[in-house]
Amino acid sequence: MRMQMHIQNCLQGKKKCMLNSSLVDVGDDWEAGLSVRGMLSHLEYVQVEDMEGCDAEFKLLSFLLRNAKVLKEVELFFRSSVGSPDRVIQVQQFQDKLREVPAASSSILMGFKVAAP
Repeated sequence: MRMQMHIQNCLQGKKKCMLNSSLVDVGDDWEAGLSVRGMLSHLEYVQVEDMEGCDAEFKLLSFLLRNAKVLKEVELFFRSSVGSPDRVIQVQQFQDKLREVPAASSSILMGFKVAAP
């Protein structure tokens, strides 16, 4: 999977997880590290910056939605693509696809924002 993950306060019972999605290789076994028992049991807030709407980002967010049982809020900040008239459509398709993922938490507020060019 290619994504840089700056995860802050996500470990040891903290409630907030911030990710920066710049494309670099983080390997294929990232899921195993987040699957450790109790790792996501207190996670309430996720913020991802510099989103592109790629498959790797979708896979990570789907994993978090399916496994974080007390998750309350997810904020996604998509990077702008100058000269890309299809950007709004691409972000909308990503939103729709993500909203279809069954979530472990019954009350999640999702926010989607596109950075100004």
